[in-house]
Amino acid sequence: MLRYSLEDAANLPESHPLARYSAEFCLEHGVWSRYLQRVASHPLSDEEFEVVLGADFGDSEWRKEPGFRQLKCLHCGKSGLWRPILSTPHPDHPASWRYNRPENFVKLCRSCRIRFKGRLELLGEWVWGERFLAFREWHDQFRVHTDLTWDKEIYPLWPPEFGGMSWEDGSPAVVHSAPRVPERALLPLEERRRQIKRLLGHTISETLGGAQCLSSC
Repeated sequence: MLRYSLEDAANLPESHPLARYSAEFCLEHGVWSRYLQRVASHPLSDEEFEVVLGADFGDSEWRKEPGFRQLKCLHCGKSGLWRPILSTPHPDHPASWRYNRPENFVKLCRSCRIRFKGRLELLGEWVWGERFLAFREWHDQFRVHTDLTWDKEIYPLWPPEFGGMSWEDGSPAVVHSAPRVPERALLPLEERRRQIKRLLGHTISETLGGAQCLSSC
């Protein structure tokens, strides 16, 4: 499977001699998709291009990378799963691949998933910062308008005005699109817990379904 080379992406031209959104463009820059098997050397429609982008930027391969795989539950430090924060309002729309991006997930164990039910967006904001906020702004627009258009060759994730200029600031630029483990997820466990408690304003121990979840949970 071909992937984007970040070295090549750094020199990605704003204009390309080939037709915009063409299969040649995608192949030359390492964008792979099984859907390319169905398209020849003709310009892709916006919908086809969303699918091609989704194959390269929106799959779940990031979960298999060591940095993401080795992370434990953000709150208690036990083994956990990557839990989605926002759900797509249009499951069959090609743009729904963005909901599989890492900035839409937090890693929580079963007990902490219940603990933070209804507060995942706040937790996502703490973990991902401006990157989640930029994604959520796109989500809010996508709920109402499914035909959002912008230069997806240079900004594949969301319009540039939704994010900043760097990865940490939520930049949607192709050079900042590769998945990266957020720095806050790498903080020592006790520091993570203190910051999360401060943000959410709740006690560490809570009663969950009639059973007490202790602070070590």
